[in-house]
Amino acid sequence: MLKYLYIFSLTYAFIDKFGFIRFPYFAKYGIAAFWILYAISISKNNRSVIVKIANVYARPIYLCLFATLLFWCVSLPLDWSFHYFTRFSSNVFVSIITVFSSISATCIFKKETLDYTFYALCLSVLLCCLNCVLTFGLGPFVYVCIHMIEYVNFEFYGTYNCVGYFLEVHDATFAFGLFFLYFLLFEGYHDKRRKMKLCMCLIGMWLGLKRIEIGAIIMCLFFYYVYVKRVWLSPKNQVQIVFFLILSASIIYVALMKYMPELFYFLDAARVDLYSFLGNMASFNPFDLGQGFGYINEFLEKNGVKLDYGEYRQGLLSVSHSDLVRLFIELGLPCFIAWLYMLCISIPMFVYKVGKAKSYYTYMILLAFMLVTYLIDNTMLLFATQYSFYLITAFTIVPNIKTKMI
Repeated sequence: MLKYLYIFSLTYAFIDKFGFIRFPYFAKYGIAAFWILYAISISKNNRSVIVKIANVYARPIYLCLFATLLFWCVSLPLDWSFHYFTRFSSNVFVSIITVFSSISATCIFKKETLDYTFYALCLSVLLCCLNCVLTFGLGPFVYVCIHMIEYVNFEFYGTYNCVGYFLEVHDATFAFGLFFLYFLLFEGYHDKRRKMKLCMCLIGMWLGLKRIEIGAIIMCLFFYYVYVKRVWLSPKNQVQIVFFLILSASIIYVALMKYMPELFYFLDAARVDLYSFLGNMASFNPFDLGQGFGYINEFLEKNGVKLDYGEYRQGLLSVSHSDLVRLFIELGLPCFIAWLYMLCISIPMFVYKVGKAKSYYTYMILLAFMLVTYLIDNTMLLFATQYSFYLITAFTIVPNIKTKMI
């Protein structure tokens, strides 16, 4: 009975939008909080494991929390109001809840956690598909599924365009990418359902079809071949090299957005204007304070353009469409480097210590996927995506962990 409650509750939490209806934003985090409370209520050992492991995974979030408070104590950014504080508080809160709830789930369901979560993800997309068929009919649904790559060419607000909008569930789409990489690279071949799971992941990714996700998977497969199969270095040396490469690539990427935003015209013209704005706000001066976690999206939402479906107005988009650059601006160069250090060195070395090679490589490959999506998308605060990332990477270490090992 408990597993069905988990699957159905996660199904609801994973549905970001149901057609033109958006579910209450904080409802999913209420569900997440319930599973945290349940996990710590049934076992004292769960409480200890959850707190100690989740606190390691949440280090980058704690950095954003304390750095922002420090920045705003020294100097408040342009156009600051109490709305920025509420956005910052909610971003920190939901991020921490996501980490703790994913670890809690692994403590409750142990080795079944991954399958139950995957079933919930599949069920959420299936419900969206059924809603689409009932609203527009089977014919348009099938046509759009076959011609999904032509979605941008469909008549705006026409039937096919609306079908595509119903199916474009960003959150679940990226979560399927994480599961796909895990099932393909790390799940044992003895699992008879492995091929079926991979097919479900491909279907889920195709229905949402995000260009950056395809690029992220290709990059991860290359990274896996080089990092896991060909590099004969100790994990400590590996993470140091990866940290240096990612930091260098990130700074180059921010510099391109700052000095040559027109290079991003292949995405769309609106993003060129947005990236030009973000580039102007980015500073490579190590003494410049960051704007504070959550500042950019709140600023854009207040001063940019929030598009209602079927309506278009000129102006900046209302979200950053680049979590990496957004965080660079919000944290400033020194804290951004510290944030990457935690992601690329601090956490993976902890994972290696506790879970050994498989857990360590799983974390590094999925981290690469997440960082690539951060380049041109807003996945840092997507519940299903972040929940899946933490859950899959912790899945191999939590069920058999001993508190004294931490």
